[in-house]
Amino acid sequence: MILIEINNRKISVPVNSTIIQAASRLGITIPTLCFNELYKPFTSCMLCVVLDVKTNRLLPACSTLVQDGMQIDTRCDAVQTARRDALELLFSEHSGDCEAPCQRICPAHMDISQMIREIFAGQMDRAIRTIKKDIPLPGVLGRICSAPCEKGCNRKAFDDSIAICELKRFAADYDLASGNPYVPFCDKDTGNNVAIIGSGPAGLSAAYYLRLYGHQCFVYDKEERPGGQLRYADVPNLPHEVLDSEIQIIRKTGVRFLQNQHIGRDITFDSLQKQYDAIVVAVGEIDLLKNENFGVAMGKRGIDVDSATLKTSEQGVFAAGNAVSPGRMAVRSVGQGHTVALSVHQYLSG
Repeated sequence: MILIEINNRKISVPVNSTIIQAASRLGITIPTLCFNELYKPFTSCMLCVVLDVKTNRLLPACSTLVQDGMQIDTRCDAVQTARRDALELLFSEHSGDCEAPCQRICPAHMDISQMIREIFAGQMDRAIRTIKKDIPLPGVLGRICSAPCEKGCNRKAFDDSIAICELKRFAADYDLASGNPYVPFCDKDTGNNVAIIGSGPAGLSAAYYLRLYGHQCFVYDKEERPGGQLRYADVPNLPHEVLDSEIQIIRKTGVRFLQNQHIGRDITFDSLQKQYDAIVVAVGEIDLLKNENFGVAMGKRGIDVDSATLKTSEQGVFAAGNAVSPGRMAVRSVGQGHTVALSVHQYLSG
């Protein structure tokens, strides 16, 4: 046996013990990342460093063997600083490997693992909050989404993918049937006004998140009722009652809908630019032959935008959804609506 001291507490431990094993005997926890007691120490993360008081050296606790009379400090400022630096270095090269593949594949980047854990625990109020951080229309998408997330599910390698869309729909339907569905809190009013042209999935998503950021949102649409192609394209398996219920929640956040407003006929795009601090064009697929360009540069398939920010060639004008790149996945448009809302918020915030 060898006598050592850790954090001014003496203990006798067997020869060939590591510092982390000795600390564990005293009930002292040393943080680790790469350490696994079933394998030989790798000492690659350096989160387990401790201070050898006698030599003033930092040592990896997972692999350093104890020596008779050793004095170890696991919590001094030098140790905390070294661990923080090691973690920052790891983060600087980390590309998100800890995200579940289903979340990385999801066009809306929803925290699917968190939702599943909360549903499993019966925490339905938390589950709907987790979902609505990234998807404002879970009842709709839970019925019509092609579920690209399920194609990347880890469970698929063992038996079958988890029914992610069904779980999302279950949580949404539970919330809507509660009689008091979740309406998120909006940030303090910024004093900015944003016009969203189009009330399809991209427009609804953009309006929802811009409102949560505290901006006043006005959605213009040429049809009598909001919903865009979700309502007027006769989407299979999508009851309009579900669509109406989720749009009503968006209304409750303070978003205003102006129907029967055809841009270019009932109101001009120029007048919107003068009236609003920013504009989001989310009109669905654009007919290039009709020159529906809203005064912005056009690409081969739709409005030309910066791929990262979705801003157009016109100052204060952004675009999202099928107006940028026609496609069939509503979840992609919802995800772009969230992205464009963040970009507009950053633009309005300077």
